Amino acid sequence: MIRRFKQEDALACSKIIAECIDKQVELSLEAKEYIKSKTTPKHLVERSKRILIFVYEDEGKVLGIGALDKNEIRTLFTKIGHQAKGIGSMILNRLETEAKKSGYKKVFVHAALNSEAFYRKRGYVFVKRVAKKKDSVIIESVLMEKSL
Repeated sequence: MIRRFKQEDALACSKIIAECIDKQVELSLEAKEYIKSKTTPKHLVERSKRILIFVYEDEGKVLGIGALDKNEIRTLFTKIGHQAKGIGSMILNRLETEAKKSGYKKVFVHAALNSEAFYRKRGYVFVKRVAKKKDSVIIESVLMEKSL
């Protein structure tokens, strides 16, 4: 089931994100460490006060996390071993529904390079490739958008 993030979900969500980030061969070690430093349990709790965060829970275990900031998908990760089972798609659908309810006509995502195909299958279109510098670390992504 998909539900709103709770403070007690923070550790499980942080671990899911870290495991997924570690598997991304496109990211430099510095980029991986930077991203993980910004998705600690404390950071997730703080972010949840400003943006919508949802989790996918099954039998009491958090298996996925997704976040929406206005009309931008900010986070979408599924626990390793549970990917390709529809969890990410369900969370993404919920985020899109929330954006639409808020009156947005489009949603955007800065997708990880290895996630472009996932979003493309769900109706997102390529806008441009992006390389952002954050605290002297370059993080590459693909900006994609979808009309709601």
